[in-house]
Amino acid sequence: FILLPVIVALTMACGSDTPTSPTPVGGASLPAEVRVALEQSIADEYRAETIYQGVLTDFGSVPPFTNVLTAEQRHSTSLARLFEARGLPVPVNGWTVAMVPHFPAVPAACTAGVVAERENIAIYDRLLPLDLPVDVRQVFELRTGARVVEGYGLSAGFAIITCNPLFGVVKDNSCGPAFPGTGIEVHDRDDP
Repeated sequence: FILLPVIVALTMACGSDTPTSPTPVGGASLPAEVRVALEQSIADEYRAETIYQGVLTDFGSVPPFTNVLTAEQRHSTSLARLFEARGLPVPVNGWTVAMVPHFPAVPAACTAGVVAERENIAIYDRLLPLDLPVDVRQVFELRTGARVVEGYGLSAGFAIITCNPLFGVVKDNSCGPAFPGTGIEVHDRDDP
């Protein structure tokens, strides 16, 4: 039955939202591209929230939409906290149930939900390569279930000689520790 894989895909969108607490930083010092990324992210979460609210309005309390709506609300709340931590106004949800698509039946809503979740992940995939503050990166990574790690390598040697850990703490703007068995030395350019 096709509905089961759709429900599984939507339920996976309900992942955890437990980043470390945001580092308070003044909004003025936030690069414009990061502020735009935050605005795009919360707008998309608000839209998804409203679509799922519309499904519940049209069909009642049906799985997986009750859980997915709760997840979307957690997503927008985690993004709102990033704005608040920086003293920035939290964008208002401008979406209403009347503005979003409505579906003829629950299976059609499930199919549309999977498409919307894939589009949502694509937004974060596009935003994750930006130079993001640690707390913003953590929240974005939680949206996709993926983690972006930085590494460093030389074209004349082994492909990667350092890499941030896949699990655990990543130091911001670091290319991570050396791979086991790799020696690294720092020399003064003028006095090697």
